[in-house]
Amino acid sequence: MSTGLSDLPETPPPSPDPAALLRAVEAIVGEDARFMERFYALFFERRPDTRPLFGVHAESEREEMLRETIRSLVALAEEEPWLDGNLMALGRSHAEYGVEAEMYESFARVFLDCANERADGPLDDDAAQALEAGIREVSRRMLAGVP
Repeated sequence: MSTGLSDLPETPPPSPDPAALLRAVEAIVGEDARFMERFYALFFERRPDTRPLFGVHAESEREEMLRETIRSLVALAEEEPWLDGNLMALGRSHAEYGVEAEMYESFARVFLDCANERADGPLDDDAAQALEAGIREVSRRMLAGVP
């Protein structure tokens, strides 16, 4: 039985289509405030055990954490060379805060669900597939940094 992203193979899966991934990110950014609000409400509803990991972080700090994910998706689409090192370090810091591997799957699922709850309707199939591949690849690279 799979436990989520921690079961992903060491070999990277095919990269998401960059144009479709950027289209998905643009759709999210177009509804930035709504996306941020909905994401954390849904994430804490589904994973109340994660709320203490955020400590006393203000809402604006949580939003910045989510924007870092969005920036990572753009960097993935643009094949930025610094992304691997950044994500591995981010994965180590998440582990130090107590984030467990199976939490990445919950994060990814909520991220994808919120992206498809847009006011303009769900993402087109190509954008949705690219976003799923992208968020999973970001998670895989973060987990690669965890000893």
